[in-house]
Amino acid sequence: MKTQALVLDAVKAPFVLKDINLEDPQDDEVLVKIVASGLCHTDIAIQLGQFPSAFPSIAGHEGSGTVVSVGKAVTRVAAGDSVLLSFAYCQSCHYCKAGHPSGCDEWIGRNFGRVRNAAVGAKACATDGEGKDVLGSFFGQSAFARHALVSESSVVKVPSSSDLVMLSPLGCGLQTGAGAVFNILKPSTSSSIVVFGLGAVGSAAVFAAAALGVKTIIVVDLVETRLKFAKEHGATHAFKGADVELLQKIKEVTDGLGAEYAVEATGATRVLRTAWEAVRNYGTVCSVGTPGPGIAPPFEIHENLLATKTYVGVTEGDSNPPEFIPKLIKLYEEGKFPVDKIAKTFKVEEFEDALHAICWMGTPGQEGKNQACEEMVAKAVSLGYRHFDTASGYGNEAAVGRALRSSSVPRSELFVTSKLHGTGHGCVAEAFQKTFDALGLEYLDLWLCHWPQAIDPVTKKFLGPEESPTMAETWKEMEKVQGRFSGKVKAIGVSNFSIKTLEALLLTAEIVPAVNQVETHPYLPVEELLQFCTEKGIHMTAYSPLGQYDSPILKDPAVLSIAEKYNKTPAQVLLSWAVQRGNMSVVPKSANPVRLAQNLETFPLTPDEFATLSNLHKTEGKFKSLCVYGGPGAGMSEKGKVNGWTYEELGWDERAWNFAMLAAPFSIPIYFFWRGWMVALGVAMYIVGFSSATIYRITTVNTNKIFGNFNAVQRGQDGMSRAPASA
Repeated sequence: MKTQALVLDAVKAPFVLKDINLEDPQDDEVLVKIVASGLCHTDIAIQLGQFPSAFPSIAGHEGSGTVVSVGKAVTRVAAGDSVLLSFAYCQSCHYCKAGHPSGCDEWIGRNFGRVRNAAVGAKACATDGEGKDVLGSFFGQSAFARHALVSESSVVKVPSSSDLVMLSPLGCGLQTGAGAVFNILKPSTSSSIVVFGLGAVGSAAVFAAAALGVKTIIVVDLVETRLKFAKEHGATHAFKGADVELLQKIKEVTDGLGAEYAVEATGATRVLRTAWEAVRNYGTVCSVGTPGPGIAPPFEIHENLLATKTYVGVTEGDSNPPEFIPKLIKLYEEGKFPVDKIAKTFKVEEFEDALHAICWMGTPGQEGKNQACEEMVAKAVSLGYRHFDTASGYGNEAAVGRALRSSSVPRSELFVTSKLHGTGHGCVAEAFQKTFDALGLEYLDLWLCHWPQAIDPVTKKFLGPEESPTMAETWKEMEKVQGRFSGKVKAIGVSNFSIKTLEALLLTAEIVPAVNQVETHPYLPVEELLQFCTEKGIHMTAYSPLGQYDSPILKDPAVLSIAEKYNKTPAQVLLSWAVQRGNMSVVPKSANPVRLAQNLETFPLTPDEFATLSNLHKTEGKFKSLCVYGGPGAGMSEKGKVNGWTYEELGWDERAWNFAMLAAPFSIPIYFFWRGWMVALGVAMYIVGFSSATIYRITTVNTNKIFGNFNAVQRGQDGMSRAPASA
């Protein structure tokens, strides 16, 4: 049958709504007309290459809808039934028969391997308009479509009166959080539990504990609005995750012993360590989030022998969906599982808007106002930060602008950078006006071309170097914007440009870019690019100077040795190295108030220490990118391409980026509906996501020359940058 689906053609490719031809159901499959689907960060992980996948393919694994037809061996549902969709399992192995299908022997193959059944394996279920095979069966369903072929094991029949939109995410994330409490921890009414991370999964754990009548329910998060929401829906105590007295406060409300149970819903190892310390002897910690493969728990066997604590991980809440999901629906109908309080809907045509809302965060009930982002920016201003970096692609310009307008700091003391998205290359003036209106500030200090690649705004495909608008044509339009809107934008620059792309740009440019913002750190020092930019009068800004996620550079022995010597953090060591290079400002991403304050404190490195860090990339295996760009190591279908361009076209050294994504960790689940989304703002996602409204101070000489009227940083006699007194 002909239908439509959001198709991923390759790693890092956009989700594109395409016409597809869906084959008839196999004997054990169900054809479902999809009403809604949650968007989980697992789906985004497939897009980013964090999980291996073949392409083209369809993601989506929290579907709901109505049965259209069934295969001849299907007995669980019939045409016309309302259904929610969950994970797939074999139904015949030891664990499935024992009522624990999330432990199925074939779980990986049936959910990530796209295996439909033993007869056809991972055979494609559809073709696109060009006749190319399109893979489905992601978690037995691939629900990012108007119709889906679904494994019978993934189907849960629900009453026809069920709200299929609001209940859609029960199939994965919400049953994970709730199941951790109902099925794994099983706390008594007189017990105590602490939940770390109040995203959708963590919130579901709170709802479950409240439904069980647990006496003491403690919640921990970084965002006040989420803590308040949890208190309104069952939590008895709420604490900020950055509170230095957090563990003491948890013990104070649990008879001085610590909680009996903990749910860790962020996937961050540092938070897991805190959860471990927060439970009493003989207590239990349950992980529902993961930092990715290869990461060991942050506690020792010896200390557990002394404390007799239990650590357990759980997939899908150890639930049996046909039994467990109806239980959650009943709680929802009784007002005890308020999914609707943390949900907002988007039409499928607004999928990109929903991605922006999810990837760059929002707050339940705030209608996309990104209140938590505002809180983070406001905190940074109070600590002394004066330079703020955002982008139209981050979807949070309005939140950044509101926070800055609400501060008492004069506009003249703030420096604000934003970036042109690839879809705006063909309408540069209009794109700038949208950014300007979203920020709501008197002017923008710096506007960057985010990437050299243009994106077709209709098909969402990346255009080649010679396709119009070329980067030279885009830059010419940016020059016109600076002239036309001279009072609104003070400088223009680029991001992710190499020597090759800069040389090509400078052939026709009338204005030399003020800034080139690129990834750089000791594993990727881009020394030749820094020298080139310095010679051309182009200031360099380093983004991801610490890497991304659980970065290996923060654990490098050389970095740790210097940090220990000076009693500094590894981040402070890396930031000090970066600013000491000269002609370099730095983007240390964080939303944690403690680290925000720490990152303002750089210190001078000795010549030997500086040289040690500068030479780290020469060690075998360390010359590499630490960011999410994709690449053949990530399962990219087009070998050696990033955002549609080859490494040669980008001017990138293939050795550094070729396998950059091999060890990229799994991100925290976030939820979206086929007609809407729900926010899951766990602690780790708050740190990663909100930090994309990046905050940093300018730490370079001659910034007046580059940045106009911004308060320049002066260089002291010791060679280190100094923040202005007002900062």
